[in-house]
Amino acid sequence: MSSSYHDYDIEVWQQIQPWNQPPSHKTSPLWDGFRIDFYITKVRRVKNYDSNSNTPPSTVDEQTSSKRKSGWLLKDEATCTDNNGVMSTLLSVMLKLPEEKHGDLLREIATVARCAGASRMPIVVNFKKVYTIVLDTAEIYDEVKPIPASKSSIEALEKVRSNSDGECIICTQEFQIGSEVTRMPCSHVYHGHCVVKWLKTSHFCPVCRYPMPVCHNDC
Repeated sequence: MSSSYHDYDIEVWQQIQPWNQPPSHKTSPLWDGFRIDFYITKVRRVKNYDSNSNTPPSTVDEQTSSKRKSGWLLKDEATCTDNNGVMSTLLSVMLKLPEEKHGDLLREIATVARCAGASRMPIVVNFKKVYTIVLDTAEIYDEVKPIPASKSSIEALEKVRSNSDGECIICTQEFQIGSEVTRMPCSHVYHGHCVVKWLKTSHFCPVCRYPMPVCHNDC
Protein backbone atom coordinates (compact mmCIF):
# COMPACT_ATOMS: atom_id res chain seq x y z
CA MET A 1 0.00 0.00 0.00
CA SER A 2 1.21 3.52 -0.72
CA SER A 3 0.08 7.02 0.19
CA SER A 4 1.20 10.60 -0.37
CA TYR A 5 0.71 13.94 1.37
CA HIS A 6 2.18 17.42 1.79
CA ASP A 7 4.04 18.67 4.86
CA TYR A 8 4.91 22.30 5.49
CA ASP A 9 7.98 23.29 7.52
CA ILE A 10 7.93 27.04 8.16
CA GLU A 11 10.22 29.33 10.18
CA VAL A 12 9.84 33.11 10.57
CA TRP A 13 12.35 35.61 11.92
CA GLN A 14 13.57 39.19 11.40
CA GLN A 15 16.85 39.78 9.63
CA ILE A 16 19.48 41.49 11.75
CA GLN A 17 22.20 42.21 9.16
CA PRO A 18 22.20 45.56 7.32
CA TRP A 19 20.40 45.64 3.98
CA ASN A 20 19.88 48.09 1.13
CA GLN A 21 16.97 50.18 2.29
CA PRO A 22 14.24 51.20 -0.18
CA PRO A 23 14.59 54.68 -1.71
CA SER A 24 11.48 55.99 0.08
CA HIS A 25 12.25 58.71 2.61
CA LYS A 26 11.77 57.70 6.24
CA THR A 27 8.96 60.22 6.62
CA SER A 28 6.98 58.60 3.82
CA PRO A 29 4.10 56.30 4.88
CA LEU A 30 5.62 53.64 2.60
CA TRP A 31 8.66 53.50 4.86
CA ASP A 32 6.65 52.17 7.80
CA GLY A 33 6.65 48.61 6.60
CA PHE A 34 8.65 45.47 6.04
CA ARG A 35 10.15 43.66 3.11
CA ILE A 36 9.12 40.02 3.33
CA ASP A 37 11.69 37.58 1.94
CA PHE A 38 10.29 34.13 1.18
CA TYR A 39 12.90 31.39 0.84
CA ILE A 40 10.99 28.56 -0.80
CA THR A 41 12.33 25.01 -0.94
CA LYS A 42 10.58 21.95 -2.34
CA VAL A 43 11.58 18.52 -1.13
CA ARG A 44 10.48 15.09 -2.25
CA ARG A 45 10.58 12.66 0.70
CA VAL A 46 10.25 8.93 0.14
CA LYS A 47 9.52 6.77 3.19
CA ASN A 48 10.07 3.06 2.59
CA TYR A 49 8.85 0.45 5.04
CA ASP A 50 8.37 -3.31 4.92
CA SER A 51 5.02 -4.47 6.29
CA ASN A 52 6.48 -7.96 6.70
CA SER A 53 9.31 -6.77 8.91
CA ASN A 54 9.89 -4.86 12.15
CA THR A 55 12.69 -2.89 10.54
CA PRO A 56 12.24 0.88 11.05
CA PRO A 57 11.27 2.76 7.88
CA SER A 58 13.99 4.46 5.86
CA THR A 59 13.59 8.04 4.65
CA VAL A 60 15.27 9.68 1.68
CA ASP A 61 14.94 13.44 1.07
CA GLU A 62 15.71 15.05 -2.29
CA GLN A 63 15.65 18.82 -2.71
CA THR A 64 14.05 19.49 -6.07
CA SER A 65 13.96 23.29 -6.20
CA SER A 66 14.87 26.40 -4.24
CA LYS A 67 14.05 30.05 -4.90
CA ARG A 68 13.51 33.41 -3.21
CA LYS A 69 10.58 35.78 -3.65
CA SER A 70 10.09 39.15 -1.98
CA GLY A 71 7.10 41.35 -1.20
CA TRP A 72 6.39 44.53 0.75
CA LEU A 73 3.90 45.05 3.57
CA LEU A 74 3.01 48.12 5.60
CA LYS A 75 3.33 47.56 9.34
CA ASP A 76 -0.46 47.51 9.80
CA GLU A 77 -0.73 44.85 7.09
CA ALA A 78 2.09 42.77 8.57
CA THR A 79 0.48 42.74 12.02
CA CYS A 80 -2.96 41.84 10.67
CA THR A 81 -4.09 38.19 10.95
CA ASP A 82 -7.27 38.65 8.92
CA ASN A 83 -7.39 35.80 6.38
CA ASN A 84 -8.89 38.16 3.81
CA GLY A 85 -6.17 40.76 4.26
CA VAL A 86 -3.24 41.84 2.11
CA MET A 87 -0.80 39.52 3.88
CA SER A 88 -2.98 36.47 3.23
CA THR A 89 -3.10 37.43 -0.45
CA LEU A 90 0.69 37.68 -0.44
CA LEU A 91 0.96 34.15 0.99
CA SER A 92 -1.36 32.82 -1.69
CA VAL A 93 0.64 34.47 -4.47
CA MET A 94 4.16 33.87 -3.17
CA LEU A 95 3.77 30.43 -1.60
CA LYS A 96 0.57 29.09 -3.15
CA LEU A 97 -0.20 27.97 0.39
CA PRO A 98 -3.73 26.59 0.87
CA GLU A 99 -5.96 29.12 2.64
CA GLU A 100 -6.64 26.73 5.53
CA LYS A 101 -2.88 26.79 6.26
CA HIS A 102 -2.66 30.60 6.45
CA GLY A 103 -3.69 31.08 10.08
CA ASP A 104 -0.55 29.89 11.91
CA LEU A 105 1.83 31.58 9.47
CA LEU A 106 -0.11 34.86 9.61
CA ARG A 107 0.17 34.84 13.40
CA GLU A 108 3.92 34.10 13.29
CA ILE A 109 4.60 36.97 10.87
CA ALA A 110 2.38 39.30 12.92
CA THR A 111 4.24 38.38 16.12
CA VAL A 112 7.63 39.13 14.52
CA ALA A 113 6.31 42.44 13.14
CA ARG A 114 4.93 43.51 16.54
CA CYS A 115 8.21 42.63 18.29
CA ALA A 116 10.25 44.58 15.73
CA GLY A 117 9.75 47.89 17.50
CA ALA A 118 11.30 50.65 15.38
CA SER A 119 13.34 48.18 13.32
CA ARG A 120 12.31 47.81 9.70
CA MET A 121 14.72 45.06 8.77
CA PRO A 122 13.22 42.44 6.42
CA ILE A 123 11.11 39.61 7.80
CA VAL A 124 12.33 36.22 6.60
CA VAL A 125 9.95 33.33 5.94
CA ASN A 126 11.82 30.06 5.42
CA PHE A 127 9.18 27.89 3.72
CA LYS A 128 9.81 24.23 3.00
CA LYS A 129 7.16 22.25 1.15
CA VAL A 130 7.72 18.53 1.58
CA TYR A 131 5.90 16.09 -0.66
CA THR A 132 6.00 12.74 1.14
CA ILE A 133 5.45 9.40 -0.56
CA VAL A 134 5.04 6.37 1.72
CA LEU A 135 5.79 3.02 0.09
CA ASP A 136 5.41 -0.53 1.35
CA THR A 137 8.44 -2.28 -0.13
CA ALA A 138 6.99 -5.71 0.65
CA GLU A 139 4.15 -4.95 -1.72
CA ILE A 140 6.10 -3.12 -4.38
CA TYR A 141 9.25 -5.17 -4.78
CA ASP A 142 8.09 -8.67 -5.54
CA GLU A 143 11.25 -8.96 -7.59
CA VAL A 144 14.71 -7.60 -6.88
CA LYS A 145 14.69 -5.52 -10.06
CA PRO A 146 11.74 -3.15 -10.72
CA ILE A 147 9.82 -3.95 -13.91
CA PRO A 148 9.42 -1.16 -16.48
CA ALA A 149 6.19 -0.42 -18.31
CA SER A 150 5.90 -1.58 -21.90
CA LYS A 151 6.99 0.79 -24.63
CA SER A 152 3.58 0.63 -26.31
CA SER A 153 1.72 1.52 -23.09
CA ILE A 154 4.01 4.53 -22.53
CA GLU A 155 3.49 5.75 -26.09
CA ALA A 156 -0.28 5.38 -25.67
CA LEU A 157 -0.47 7.70 -22.65
CA GLU A 158 -2.94 10.54 -23.11
CA LYS A 159 -1.71 14.12 -23.63
CA VAL A 160 -3.98 16.79 -22.13
CA ARG A 161 -3.87 20.48 -21.25
CA SER A 162 -3.42 21.39 -17.60
CA ASN A 163 -6.41 23.29 -16.21
CA SER A 164 -4.94 23.90 -12.75
CA ASP A 165 -1.76 25.15 -11.09
CA GLY A 166 -0.95 21.81 -9.45
CA GLU A 167 2.44 20.16 -9.63
CA CYS A 168 4.15 17.08 -10.99
CA ILE A 169 5.05 15.00 -7.93
CA ILE A 170 7.97 13.36 -9.73
CA CYS A 171 9.92 16.62 -10.09
CA THR A 172 7.64 18.72 -7.77
CA GLN A 173 7.64 21.54 -10.35
CA GLU A 174 4.37 23.38 -10.92
CA PHE A 175 2.24 22.94 -14.03
CA GLN A 176 1.59 26.02 -16.10
CA ILE A 177 -2.13 26.42 -16.82
CA GLY A 178 -2.72 25.44 -20.44
CA SER A 179 0.57 23.54 -20.76
CA GLU A 180 0.65 19.97 -22.08
CA VAL A 181 0.80 17.23 -19.44
CA THR A 182 0.59 13.44 -19.64
CA ARG A 183 -2.26 11.58 -17.97
CA MET A 184 -2.02 7.97 -16.84
CA PRO A 185 -5.05 5.63 -16.97
CA CYS A 186 -5.53 6.21 -13.22
CA SER A 187 -6.04 9.96 -14.02
CA HIS A 188 -2.88 11.20 -12.28
CA VAL A 189 -1.00 13.71 -14.43
CA TYR A 190 2.72 14.44 -14.79
CA HIS A 191 5.14 16.23 -17.03
CA GLY A 192 5.57 14.03 -20.10
CA HIS A 193 9.35 13.61 -19.80
CA CYS A 194 9.08 12.92 -16.06
CA VAL A 195 6.54 10.10 -16.29
CA VAL A 196 8.25 8.53 -19.31
CA LYS A 197 11.53 8.38 -17.41
CA TRP A 198 9.72 6.94 -14.36
CA LEU A 199 7.87 4.26 -16.33
CA LYS A 200 11.05 3.12 -18.02
CA THR A 201 12.13 1.99 -14.55
CA SER A 202 8.87 1.10 -12.78
CA HIS A 203 5.47 0.25 -14.24
CA PHE A 204 3.62 1.62 -11.18
CA CYS A 205 2.03 5.06 -10.92
CA PRO A 206 4.15 7.08 -8.43
CA VAL A 207 1.04 8.11 -6.45
CA CYS A 208 -1.47 5.27 -6.40
CA ARG A 209 0.66 2.33 -7.63
CA TYR A 210 -1.66 1.71 -10.58
CA PRO A 211 0.12 -1.00 -12.64
CA MET A 212 0.82 -0.29 -16.30
CA PRO A 213 1.33 -3.18 -18.77
CA VAL A 214 4.84 -4.53 -18.26
CA CYS A 215 7.73 -4.67 -20.66
CA HIS A 216 8.01 -7.81 -22.81
CA ASN A 217 9.08 -8.09 -26.43
CA ASP A 218 8.49 -4.47 -27.39
CA CYS A 219 11.13 -3.00 -25.03
